[in-house]
Amino acid sequence: MSTNEVSEDEIPVSVEDKFVVFAFGKGRSLCPHSNDTHHLGGMLSRLNNIVPIFDLRGLEGYYNDVDQLIRNIGGEYSYVILGGNEIDAGWDHELTVRGLKTIQAKGQASGTTLIHKSLFGANPEAFADEASKLLQLNMHLATINPSHKYIKNLAELEWSLQFDKFSEFITSNHRNSLLLEFVMAAKGESIVLCPYHGNAIHNVETKGNTVLVGRPAVIARNTRAVFYDETTEFERLINEKTVKEHHVQKFLERNPNFLKGLNYQNIYPQLVLERDDDGALIPDFILEPFDGAFCDILDIKLPKQKLLVGGKDRGQLAAGLHEVAAQLREYASAKQVWQAQYFQEYVRL
Repeated sequence: MSTNEVSEDEIPVSVEDKFVVFAFGKGRSLCPHSNDTHHLGGMLSRLNNIVPIFDLRGLEGYYNDVDQLIRNIGGEYSYVILGGNEIDAGWDHELTVRGLKTIQAKGQASGTTLIHKSLFGANPEAFADEASKLLQLNMHLATINPSHKYIKNLAELEWSLQFDKFSEFITSNHRNSLLLEFVMAAKGESIVLCPYHGNAIHNVETKGNTVLVGRPAVIARNTRAVFYDETTEFERLINEKTVKEHHVQKFLERNPNFLKGLNYQNIYPQLVLERDDDGALIPDFILEPFDGAFCDILDIKLPKQKLLVGGKDRGQLAAGLHEVAAQLREYASAKQVWQAQYFQEYVRL
């Protein structure tokens, strides 16, 4: 969970693909002033295809200043993220009645960065001196070159400088992932890696009385451009015929976003799970989820083992699957109860 919390001067945000996610948490104090948030909404609208989403998980109540911030930045039909606690408390119905669109998701916002109101405040004093100097320079250039064009309005110059800084902030934080997942797909004889967004579950109508539960996903083409180097390297790696499991292990250690996008807040490679009499267990990764005390274990296996062996009428599981099952039983029989908090303390030590 992010330790950043909204205040009168700062808002935690996470940026990816076409989304800017505003994370509220419990909040230290009131949200920024209405004039500032209205100004922020105007700046966001100038950025191409940027969609604001408001993460309300962990917020103790839907306060008036929160509602005002959402409407000033995102408009009347904004998207808000709710967790299980908020859904149980009836927020889904209440916010839908208010005209907001809700998304249910697990966990809490991670990878957030605080954005200070100096980047979006209605009166950005931090840019006044810089704008004044730039205006004087432009006036001087105009006297020696009549064809030189410059902004004559100081307030307009301040706004331009402020927007440039804001746009730079958004771009520099574009690699933080909150909603992103990656999927592997076959393309001919190769495997391609595709980032996508898939958070909602909807009913899909079919002919007759059958209703299927579907999970639609949006292909994140902009995000693929942002993560181009990593995705290209991973595709090359997994398509290499001589690739070894430890090659994949080292790549994922260097690029934990490929695992964090699966709703994990911390990734621990090759932790040693000590046992009294049977030797230590060393899984490839321990994955700490957002919404549970118990961690998941990830072991990397290459797709070289057959699943079934034997004839058509006498098929049985291959030896490789029996080995995996035995490995899982060893993990399950370990005496220690490995909880998320323990791993945090273990890593600090």
